[in-house]
Amino acid sequence: MKKWVPLATSICLSAVLLAGCGNEEINQLNEPETINDPVNGTTPNNAETPANAEPDPSEDEENNTSSTSQDQSGMAIGDTAEVESNVDHFKITLDDVRFIGDYEGTMSEFDDFAIVQYTVENLSDEPLDAYEAIYKFELDGLTDISAGLDSFEPISGQLQTGETATGEAIYYTYEETEHQIAVSPGIASVGGIDDISWDFERTPHE
Repeated sequence: MKKWVPLATSICLSAVLLAGCGNEEINQLNEPETINDPVNGTTPNNAETPANAEPDPSEDEENNTSSTSQDQSGMAIGDTAEVESNVDHFKITLDDVRFIGDYEGTMSEFDDFAIVQYTVENLSDEPLDAYEAIYKFELDGLTDISAGLDSFEPISGQLQTGETATGEAIYYTYEETEHQIAVSPGIASVGGIDDISWDFERTPHE
């Protein structure tokens, strides 16, 4: 009887070892194997991108957008801005600003009038109304009032691609030293126009 005890123990240990080896082989067979298949485009998870791989076009577009964007705020008289909205595309130059106490006997509802000269160039493929282009801009938050002055002729004309027009707008204004012409906030938000502005100091009127 004593001779059978070691033999039985040896048989049990052998069975345990065989079972462990069998489970390990089964686990190895069940593990997914990542194959580098150039036909189907499958690569190992830790594979590096080849040095000659083509760049992502979306990355180039992002880089081009950032490189072409420019700050058009705080410009001075004589500077030109490029305006691109949902409906039009043009350049506009602030040529000159002069302040007057009255316009042909008409007094300002505030302190003075400001007469602003603009030059507009159409960059789009569609006709551009020159007056509608300058009407996007305000002087110290006030819009052009030429419609209320019969004798004042504002900038006008339907501009074809590449055509330019030079003309004036007139605004009520306060008697302050510093002024700003900028895109109307409402038009900027609806039309998707970037921040554009000119800053300048007042010159005395006669």
